[in-house]
Amino acid sequence: MPLSISNSSELEELDLGDNNFNGNVRNIFGNLQNLYWINLAHNNFETKGSDGLAFLSSLTNCSHLEVVNLEKGLFGGVLPDYVGNLSTSVSFLALDRNQLYGSIPSTIGNLVNLQTLALNDNLFTGPIPASIGYLQIGLACSTESPKDRMSIDIVLREFHLVKNNILKVSN
Repeated sequence: MPLSISNSSELEELDLGDNNFNGNVRNIFGNLQNLYWINLAHNNFETKGSDGLAFLSSLTNCSHLEVVNLEKGLFGGVLPDYVGNLSTSVSFLALDRNQLYGSIPSTIGNLVNLQTLALNDNLFTGPIPASIGYLQIGLACSTESPKDRMSIDIVLREFHLVKNNILKVSN
């Protein structure tokens, strides 16, 4: 991705989805304060290691950001805590069908206007963060095997446990 994109300070929508782009996504979005839509889905962009998604940190400067679509790529690594520092306007966050691992950060609960959160078909481990229970979202979940989806009964049971934990903390 060319560095010159960072000079497009009036850019509102960046839609590069459904191509065969490859390489690393650079940390270049900090000057795009009017950006409200970014779609890099269905490409071959690669990120690896614990700082593989470092470019997300520059998206935290995009105060109008509403849609982040990174599904079905080769994005790998740990989902960083600063994902929760994206604009509170974000209503759609799709990271599904990648190679993300580790825990889902509890900071996702900071995205108070989130309506769609797609994390399925990754390699996440650990519990679902209690902070997700505060959000009004449609959540895509999968089990330990990325190919098998959880039944709605299991998802509801998990959310019930999260709700109970939240109520215990509140009391």
